[in-house]
Amino acid sequence: MHVLLTEPDAELARELGDELSAAGCRVTRAATAAETDARLRADRPDLLLVDLAVPDCDGLVLIARLCARNAPPIMALCRSRRRADPVLAFRLGAEDVVRYPCVAGEIAARVDALLRWRKEPAGPRRRLARAG
Repeated sequence: MHVLLTEPDAELARELGDELSAAGCRVTRAATAAETDARLRADRPDLLLVDLAVPDCDGLVLIARLCARNAPPIMALCRSRRRADPVLAFRLGAEDVVRYPCVAGEIAARVDALLRWRKEPAGPRRRLARAG
């Protein structure tokens, strides 16, 4: 599976990229909205992982623009303290929103779950764990 990671923080992009690569993903990185647009013109990833803090565009505007162009599924990464940002990301079309910093491995697990959900036919969901 191919993930396009839009993350302006080089260190965080490296960490997330390494984590996703270890989980079996091919990761392409972009640091800006403009780079994201260019990468999408060149290739069609299975999932977009978009930090709302991109420097050249409001991340929420980027999500809206991507959804209007029928982009692949979007998972938004949110560091903002504004409570409305995750809600707006969902309403603009993001399939998932992750507030971070978060527990190591959570983003890779969410990517896997999101892509698995999109591939599975409608019907009963697999249970990964039992409660109780």
